[in-house]
Amino acid sequence: MNRRTILILICVAACILPVVYAVFDPSSSAFFPRCPLKVLTGYDCPGCGSQRAFHALLHGDIAAVVRYNALFLPAVALAALLLMPDRFAPARRLRSSVWLPWAVGGVTVAWWIGRNLI
Repeated sequence: MNRRTILILICVAACILPVVYAVFDPSSSAFFPRCPLKVLTGYDCPGCGSQRAFHALLHGDIAAVVRYNALFLPAVALAALLLMPDRFAPARRLRSSVWLPWAVGGVTVAWWIGRNLI
């Protein structure tokens, strides 16, 4: 596959996936994948609940988003910031930051441990 075909497929998926998540509820639809860690161990991974959170976000239910995965909204905000063009100074500084991967990793591990202790 050439680069253009891959880009077209990514764009098509980016247009179709939100529609699928808006129409179908991941908590009641069998065709959405389940978390392998949750299935095998019973413990939540840091991303558990993200599909349901995305569905709730598309329906404007922010309380449900936080209930399903409290790290989802900050992760979406950070991803949006990192995808900003270079002329946007905060995004440029974040992308070149040495501490960002460590901070994201630390928060993710803390969230992973914390959500399984409560």
